Amino acid sequence: MTGDGGPTLRERVERNGHVLLRGAVPEPVARRAQPAARAETERVGTAWTPDVPEAGPVEYLTAINLCERSPELRDVVRTGPLARWAAEALGVERVRLLYDQLFTKPPGATFTMWHQDQVYLPIDTSDVFDEGRVGMIRAWVNLTPVPTEVGGLHFVDGSHRLGPVDFHGVGMGPPGRRDTATIRGCEHSITDYGAFGAGDATLHAGYTVHGSRANPSGPARYAVAIAYVPDGTRVAEPADEQHELAIALHAPGRRPGDLIDSEANPVLWPAEAA
Repeated sequence: MTGDGGPTLRERVERNGHVLLRGAVPEPVARRAQPAARAETERVGTAWTPDVPEAGPVEYLTAINLCERSPELRDVVRTGPLARWAAEALGVERVRLLYDQLFTKPPGATFTMWHQDQVYLPIDTSDVFDEGRVGMIRAWVNLTPVPTEVGGLHFVDGSHRLGPVDFHGVGMGPPGRRDTATIRGCEHSITDYGAFGAGDATLHAGYTVHGSRANPSGPARYAVAIAYVPDGTRVAEPADEQHELAIALHAPGRRPGDLIDSEANPVLWPAEAA
Protein backbone atom coordinates (compact mmCIF):
# COMPACT_ATOMS: atom_id res chain seq x y z
CA MET A 1 0.00 0.00 0.00
CA THR A 2 3.00 2.32 0.36
CA GLY A 3 6.50 2.67 -0.99
CA ASP A 4 5.60 3.22 -4.66
CA GLY A 5 6.12 6.98 -4.55
CA GLY A 6 2.39 7.67 -4.34
CA PRO A 7 0.40 8.92 -1.35
CA THR A 8 0.51 6.75 1.75
CA LEU A 9 -2.54 4.96 3.03
CA ARG A 10 -2.92 7.52 5.79
CA GLU A 11 -2.67 10.39 3.28
CA ARG A 12 -5.33 8.81 1.09
CA VAL A 13 -7.71 8.36 4.02
CA GLU A 14 -7.00 11.88 5.32
CA ARG A 15 -7.73 13.28 1.84
CA ASN A 16 -10.76 11.24 0.74
CA GLY A 17 -12.04 9.66 3.95
CA HIS A 18 -11.89 6.15 2.50
CA VAL A 19 -9.72 3.66 0.60
CA LEU A 20 -10.24 0.37 -1.27
CA LEU A 21 -8.24 -2.73 -0.28
CA ARG A 22 -8.56 -5.60 -2.75
CA GLY A 23 -7.91 -9.00 -1.17
CA ALA A 24 -7.56 -7.52 2.31
CA VAL A 25 -8.82 -10.77 3.84
CA PRO A 26 -7.69 -13.99 2.14
CA GLU A 27 -10.54 -15.30 0.01
CA PRO A 28 -10.56 -18.75 1.70
CA VAL A 29 -10.97 -17.05 5.10
CA ALA A 30 -13.87 -14.96 3.80
CA ARG A 31 -15.56 -17.95 2.19
CA ARG A 32 -15.18 -20.12 5.30
CA ALA A 33 -17.05 -17.42 7.23
CA GLN A 34 -20.10 -17.47 4.93
CA PRO A 35 -21.95 -20.35 6.67
CA ALA A 36 -21.37 -18.65 10.03
CA ALA A 37 -22.74 -15.40 8.60
CA ARG A 38 -25.85 -17.22 7.40
CA ALA A 39 -26.27 -18.80 10.83
CA GLU A 40 -25.96 -15.41 12.54
CA THR A 41 -28.52 -13.95 10.14
CA GLU A 42 -30.98 -16.72 10.91
CA ARG A 43 -30.36 -16.23 14.64
CA VAL A 44 -31.28 -12.55 14.59
CA GLY A 45 -33.63 -12.47 11.60
CA THR A 46 -37.16 -11.79 12.81
CA ALA A 47 -38.30 -9.47 9.99
CA TRP A 48 -36.94 -11.71 7.25
CA THR A 49 -35.59 -15.23 6.77
CA PRO A 50 -34.48 -16.96 3.57
CA ASP A 51 -37.56 -19.18 3.74
CA VAL A 52 -40.05 -16.34 4.20
CA PRO A 53 -39.12 -13.58 1.72
CA GLU A 54 -42.73 -12.41 1.63
CA ALA A 55 -42.18 -10.92 5.09
CA GLY A 56 -41.29 -7.74 3.20
CA PRO A 57 -38.18 -5.68 2.42
CA VAL A 58 -35.73 -4.75 5.15
CA GLU A 59 -32.73 -2.43 5.09
CA TYR A 60 -30.37 -5.06 6.46
CA LEU A 61 -30.07 -7.61 9.26
CA THR A 62 -27.25 -7.27 11.75
CA ALA A 63 -25.46 -8.99 14.63
CA ILE A 64 -22.60 -7.89 16.89
CA ASN A 65 -19.97 -9.56 19.09
CA LEU A 66 -19.21 -12.07 16.36
CA CYS A 67 -15.92 -13.24 17.88
CA GLU A 68 -17.76 -14.67 20.88
CA ARG A 69 -19.77 -17.16 18.82
CA SER A 70 -17.88 -18.03 15.65
CA PRO A 71 -14.23 -18.99 15.11
CA GLU A 72 -14.71 -18.42 11.37
CA LEU A 73 -15.98 -14.86 11.82
CA ARG A 74 -13.32 -14.24 14.47
CA ASP A 75 -10.69 -15.09 11.86
CA VAL A 76 -12.10 -12.31 9.67
CA VAL A 77 -12.24 -9.76 12.49
CA ARG A 78 -8.69 -10.55 13.65
CA THR A 79 -7.06 -10.55 10.20
CA GLY A 80 -3.58 -9.16 10.91
CA PRO A 81 -2.86 -7.27 7.66
CA LEU A 82 -6.24 -5.54 7.84
CA ALA A 83 -5.56 -4.35 11.40
CA ARG A 84 -2.10 -3.20 10.32
CA TRP A 85 -3.63 -1.13 7.51
CA ALA A 86 -6.11 0.33 10.01
CA ALA A 87 -3.20 1.37 12.25
CA GLU A 88 -1.41 2.83 9.23
CA ALA A 89 -4.53 4.76 8.19
CA LEU A 90 -4.82 6.20 11.70
CA GLY A 91 -1.09 6.90 11.95
CA VAL A 92 -0.64 4.94 15.18
CA GLU A 93 1.34 1.89 16.26
CA ARG A 94 -1.43 0.04 18.13
CA VAL A 95 -5.15 -0.33 17.45
CA ARG A 96 -7.91 -1.91 19.46
CA LEU A 97 -11.21 -3.41 18.42
CA LEU A 98 -14.10 -1.11 19.22
CA TYR A 99 -16.74 -3.46 17.81
CA ASP A 100 -17.44 -6.01 15.12
CA GLN A 101 -20.75 -6.27 13.27
CA LEU A 102 -22.29 -8.43 10.58
CA PHE A 103 -24.46 -6.76 7.95
CA THR A 104 -26.65 -8.96 5.79
CA LYS A 105 -28.54 -7.41 2.88
CA PRO A 106 -30.98 -10.11 1.76
CA PRO A 107 -32.65 -10.25 -1.66
CA GLY A 108 -35.23 -7.48 -1.87
CA ALA A 109 -33.59 -5.37 0.83
CA THR A 110 -33.85 -1.63 0.35
CA PHE A 111 -30.95 0.84 0.27
CA THR A 112 -29.11 1.98 3.40
CA MET A 113 -29.41 5.74 3.50
CA TRP A 114 -26.46 8.09 4.02
CA HIS A 115 -25.07 8.25 7.54
CA GLN A 116 -21.91 8.61 9.66
CA ASP A 117 -20.68 6.00 12.14
CA GLN A 118 -18.85 8.10 14.69
CA VAL A 119 -21.86 10.21 15.68
CA TYR A 120 -23.20 7.13 17.50
CA LEU A 121 -19.96 6.38 19.37
CA PRO A 122 -18.73 8.42 22.37
CA ILE A 123 -14.95 8.18 21.93
CA ASP A 124 -12.20 10.55 23.05
CA THR A 125 -8.81 10.35 21.31
CA SER A 126 -7.38 13.57 22.80
CA ASP A 127 -4.72 11.59 24.70
CA VAL A 128 -3.54 10.04 21.43
CA PHE A 129 -3.31 12.92 18.98
CA ASP A 130 -4.43 16.45 18.26
CA GLU A 131 -7.98 17.43 17.40
CA GLY A 132 -8.84 17.22 13.74
CA ARG A 133 -7.16 13.89 13.03
CA VAL A 134 -9.16 10.84 11.94
CA GLY A 135 -9.96 9.21 15.29
CA MET A 136 -11.73 6.03 14.28
CA ILE A 137 -11.47 3.84 11.22
CA ARG A 138 -13.91 1.16 10.10
CA ALA A 139 -13.24 -1.73 7.76
CA TRP A 140 -16.02 -3.17 5.62
CA VAL A 141 -15.14 -6.71 4.52
CA ASN A 142 -17.25 -8.45 1.91
CA LEU A 143 -17.66 -12.16 2.59
CA THR A 144 -19.46 -12.80 -0.69
CA PRO A 145 -18.84 -11.59 -4.24
CA VAL A 146 -21.25 -8.80 -5.14
CA PRO A 147 -21.97 -7.40 -8.61
CA THR A 148 -21.71 -3.74 -9.54
CA GLU A 149 -25.48 -3.21 -9.33
CA VAL A 150 -25.36 -4.16 -5.62
CA GLY A 151 -21.78 -3.27 -4.71
CA GLY A 152 -20.39 -2.30 -1.35
CA LEU A 153 -20.47 1.06 0.39
CA HIS A 154 -20.69 4.39 -1.45
CA PHE A 155 -18.67 7.26 0.04
CA VAL A 156 -19.01 11.04 -0.07
CA ASP A 157 -15.46 12.17 -0.74
CA GLY A 158 -13.94 14.46 1.89
CA SER A 159 -17.06 14.41 4.07
CA HIS A 160 -15.07 13.19 7.10
CA ARG A 161 -13.65 16.72 7.44
CA LEU A 162 -17.12 18.19 8.01
CA GLY A 163 -17.65 16.63 11.44
CA PRO A 164 -21.23 15.65 12.36
CA VAL A 165 -23.61 16.39 9.48
CA ASP A 166 -27.26 17.40 9.81
CA PHE A 167 -28.88 15.53 6.94
CA HIS A 168 -32.02 17.67 6.85
CA GLY A 169 -32.00 19.54 3.57
CA VAL A 170 -28.89 17.79 2.26
CA GLY A 171 -29.11 17.16 -1.50
CA MET A 172 -27.99 13.61 -2.13
CA GLY A 173 -30.75 11.18 -3.01
CA PRO A 174 -30.43 7.44 -2.28
CA PRO A 175 -27.02 5.79 -2.84
CA GLY A 176 -26.50 4.95 -6.49
CA ARG A 177 -28.74 7.71 -7.84
CA ARG A 178 -26.24 10.60 -8.07
CA ASP A 179 -22.52 11.20 -8.61
CA THR A 180 -22.34 14.22 -6.29
CA ALA A 181 -23.73 15.33 -2.95
CA THR A 182 -24.51 18.87 -1.81
CA ILE A 183 -23.66 19.40 1.85
CA ARG A 184 -23.65 22.86 3.45
CA GLY A 185 -23.79 24.41 -0.01
CA CYS A 186 -20.70 22.61 -1.31
CA GLU A 187 -20.54 19.85 -3.91
CA HIS A 188 -18.75 16.62 -3.02
CA SER A 189 -18.09 13.76 -5.41
CA ILE A 190 -19.38 10.30 -4.52
CA THR A 191 -17.21 7.19 -4.94
CA ASP A 192 -18.74 3.83 -5.84
CA TYR A 193 -16.08 1.12 -6.02
CA GLY A 194 -18.35 -1.18 -8.02
CA ALA A 195 -18.17 -4.96 -7.81
CA PHE A 196 -16.43 -6.73 -4.92
CA GLY A 197 -14.92 -10.17 -4.52
CA ALA A 198 -14.94 -12.22 -1.34
CA GLY A 199 -12.27 -10.73 0.94
CA ASP A 200 -12.22 -7.29 -0.71
CA ALA A 201 -12.58 -4.47 1.81
CA THR A 202 -12.78 -0.74 2.28
CA LEU A 203 -11.55 1.43 5.13
CA HIS A 204 -13.33 4.66 6.00
CA ALA A 205 -13.00 7.35 8.64
CA GLY A 206 -15.56 7.58 11.41
CA TYR A 207 -17.19 10.76 10.06
CA THR A 208 -17.16 9.74 6.37
CA VAL A 209 -20.70 9.91 4.99
CA HIS A 210 -21.60 6.58 3.39
CA GLY A 211 -24.51 4.39 2.35
CA SER A 212 -25.29 1.41 0.13
CA ARG A 213 -27.58 0.35 -2.70
CA ALA A 214 -30.57 -1.94 -2.44
CA ASN A 215 -30.21 -5.64 -3.21
CA PRO A 216 -33.01 -6.10 -5.76
CA SER A 217 -32.41 -9.80 -6.44
CA GLY A 218 -29.90 -12.60 -6.32
CA PRO A 219 -28.11 -13.94 -3.25
CA ALA A 220 -27.78 -12.23 0.11
CA ARG A 221 -24.81 -9.93 0.59
CA TYR A 222 -22.80 -10.65 3.74
CA ALA A 223 -20.24 -8.16 5.06
CA VAL A 224 -18.38 -7.76 8.34
CA ALA A 225 -17.67 -4.30 9.75
CA ILE A 226 -14.70 -3.88 12.09
CA ALA A 227 -14.28 -0.60 13.97
CA TYR A 228 -10.76 0.23 15.16
CA VAL A 229 -9.63 2.91 17.60
CA PRO A 230 -6.09 3.87 18.65
CA ASP A 231 -4.82 2.27 21.83
CA GLY A 232 -5.26 4.96 24.50
CA THR A 233 -8.73 6.03 23.35
CA ARG A 234 -11.10 6.84 26.21
CA VAL A 235 -14.86 6.79 26.63
CA ALA A 236 -16.29 10.27 26.07
CA GLU A 237 -19.17 11.80 27.99
CA PRO A 238 -22.36 10.37 26.43
CA ALA A 239 -24.63 12.90 24.75
CA ASP A 240 -27.79 10.77 24.77
CA GLU A 241 -29.25 7.34 25.49
CA GLN A 242 -27.86 6.01 22.22
CA HIS A 243 -24.35 6.85 23.40
CA GLU A 244 -25.05 5.14 26.73
CA LEU A 245 -26.13 2.03 24.86
CA ALA A 246 -23.01 2.13 22.68
CA ILE A 247 -20.80 2.21 25.79
CA ALA A 248 -22.63 -0.76 27.30
CA LEU A 249 -22.42 -2.76 24.09
CA HIS A 250 -18.92 -1.95 22.87
CA ALA A 251 -16.93 -1.09 26.02
CA PRO A 252 -18.73 -3.00 28.78
CA GLY A 253 -17.92 -1.92 32.30
CA ARG A 254 -16.31 1.33 31.19
CA ARG A 255 -17.56 4.82 32.03
CA PRO A 256 -16.70 8.31 30.74
CA GLY A 257 -12.99 8.97 31.12
CA ASP A 258 -12.07 5.28 31.25
CA LEU A 259 -9.75 3.72 28.70
CA ILE A 260 -11.44 1.58 26.07
CA ASP A 261 -9.54 -1.56 27.04
CA SER A 262 -12.11 -4.09 28.22
CA GLU A 263 -11.95 -7.76 27.24
CA ALA A 264 -14.26 -6.82 24.37
CA ASN A 265 -11.60 -4.39 23.05
CA PRO A 266 -8.45 -6.44 22.44
CA VAL A 267 -5.38 -5.06 20.69
CA LEU A 268 -5.61 -6.23 17.06
CA TRP A 269 -2.32 -4.73 15.94
CA PRO A 270 0.54 -5.42 16.50
CA ALA A 271 -0.39 -9.06 15.87
CA GLU A 272 1.76 -10.41 18.68
CA ALA A 273 -0.36 -8.44 21.16
CA ALA A 274 -3.65 -9.72 19.71
